[in-house]
Amino acid sequence: MFRKFIFLITIFISPSLFAFSIVKTEDFSLSLKGYYKNLSLASRETINGDPYFGNLNRLRLDFDSQFLKYFSVKLIWDNEWIGGDWVNTLEFDTRQALRDSEFFNLNWPLVEKKNFYYQQDLYRVYLKFDPGFLSLIFGRQKIDWGAAHLFSPSDLFTPLTLFDEIGRAHV
Repeated sequence: MFRKFIFLITIFISPSLFAFSIVKTEDFSLSLKGYYKNLSLASRETINGDPYFGNLNRLRLDFDSQFLKYFSVKLIWDNEWIGGDWVNTLEFDTRQALRDSEFFNLNWPLVEKKNFYYQQDLYRVYLKFDPGFLSLIFGRQKIDWGAAHLFSPSDLFTPLTLFDEIGRAHV
């Protein structure tokens, strides 16, 4: 009964979205958009079968700025906090080990307590120069190497596991 209740709450509460312009002049603009997501989960540990509960939260902030007519900067910053006794399980430790093994990891765990975990993640940041005849982009960005639903086997530069991709889609 409890699991059905958590499932219904998760389905009917949609993510909160927001977007607004902070500054807009002729030479400079800065906008902020983002969303908040929440996912509650209850399950049993794989090894010993002990029940656990987890509450995953994400606040994603997306800053967009344009200046000097040809330059733009994009910064996407994630704040994730997880509560519940899922933080103390082997499944959580495995998830963290997989996330920390990525190339050029830019996430920072800030609080690691018994039933609480908080981290920040620099998801994307790049500078774009576009005078019209040429477009150059420098920084951390997603580059798709083909069409795929969960992961692309031809993408050698974005090493995501199936578990991590499913977690990002649901968190």
